[in-house]
Amino acid sequence: MKTDGLTLLGLGLVHPRAVYRCYNELHAYLAAAGVDGVKVDVQCILETLGAGHGGRVQLTRQYHQALDASIAKNFPENGIIACMSHNTDALYCSKQTAVVRASDDFYPRDPVSHTIHIASVAYNSVFLGEFMLPNWDMFHSLHPAGDYHGSARAISGGPVYVSDAPGKHNFELLKKIVLPDGSILRARLPGRPTKDCLFTDSARDGVSLLKI
Repeated sequence: MKTDGLTLLGLGLVHPRAVYRCYNELHAYLAAAGVDGVKVDVQCILETLGAGHGGRVQLTRQYHQALDASIAKNFPENGIIACMSHNTDALYCSKQTAVVRASDDFYPRDPVSHTIHIASVAYNSVFLGEFMLPNWDMFHSLHPAGDYHGSARAISGGPVYVSDAPGKHNFELLKKIVLPDGSILRARLPGRPTKDCLFTDSARDGVSLLKI
């Protein structure tokens, strides 16, 4: 008996000929509900699904063309953040997406992850910052590492946004990095390591400073 894996298990592939309709219907619904942008996650999975669809590059190209067209129609201010998209297929097929996640996730329950997180986004921005706007991910403002992450976002050159639970906010911190109208004082260029620490392991060697 044949089964629809997408319906039964939540795992499957929308045929590339239908993917624009899928994106457009979803984005039109969200835009009508007042949503002004989306974060499109797990983009790298396409590189494992190209068999029978012209290969991974062709599949990625078709998906990104459909995604770009849907975003342009439904979120005219280019309201998209690309996420889990560091494979070259995704990076070079993204003709319109401007903001790309430069890191692994923010892990609020893992106290040792925060130093690695900031080091990773800074070093990844050396490459990504040449052709996209690196996004250093969301964070919790009411968190022991909230000031640390907030300071990093303020100099990142990218967006500042939080994933706080409703009612759990550190407004004193947020007021330092976001203006009253919701805009930010964004650096002209992405934050990147200075030359003297470009080839040091400042996250783990216990000696070097990471200077951005």
